[in-house]
Amino acid sequence: MRHVYNPLGFSKGYNFIIWFLSLGYLFGFALARTMYFSFYGIFCNPNSQAGNGAAPVHTVDQQSQTLLELALINEQFATIITIRIIMISGGMIISSLGGWCMLRPCGQINFVFGQPNTMRLYPICESYFNGTNLDQRAIVEANYYGNDPNEIAAAFGIPFGAAGWISFWLHAVAVEVYRRLTPAESERLRQVSYERQLRAGFKRPGYAGLVAERFGDANPYVPLEEQEPKTCDDLEVGHSS
Repeated sequence: MRHVYNPLGFSKGYNFIIWFLSLGYLFGFALARTMYFSFYGIFCNPNSQAGNGAAPVHTVDQQSQTLLELALINEQFATIITIRIIMISGGMIISSLGGWCMLRPCGQINFVFGQPNTMRLYPICESYFNGTNLDQRAIVEANYYGNDPNEIAAAFGIPFGAAGWISFWLHAVAVEVYRRLTPAESERLRQVSYERQLRAGFKRPGYAGLVAERFGDANPYVPLEEQEPKTCDDLEVGHSS
């Protein structure tokens, strides 16, 4: 197993498993979309006016703890992929159950079908076309397995809100689980941050940024070189307790 996660920069197996469950599929999604990038004069081309070039990627020279926080925030942005999975699954379920419908503006239906087909499939939209009610809406059945684009869109639209909230909480829990299972890594990053702030001449190295000591009741941060080494008596007391 180490031959798999060590080349990827992971020293612990559980770190790799948590990363794969929370961000691994985002990596796969990004790889699947690289086929739409053009590397021949368009990719990262600042003079491109077509709007089809990929956005340039900039490197960030910040503290390690800040990079970790940014990674956790980015993990929340990955909810869009989880939303798609839950939304598609929900659309298939409600389509199989049947009886689910939602309102769609006639103007939106007309954009898809045009006036003749809209009037044939949704006669209630007549008031939209004759101008008596431009806000007229039609009931559209949610049917993922149908041929009507509006019915397929309704199947996705109904579970979208629930999918968004479920994805948000799933990723929020995943972030907290990762942070709870990697206290040693958090401590190492805090030490690296302290050393960089010390070299930069900060008045209170180790306390820059959003640290718990500035807002909560956490114990003051003690750098590694200022911590008292544990003695054999301390180890025996800890073992006996």
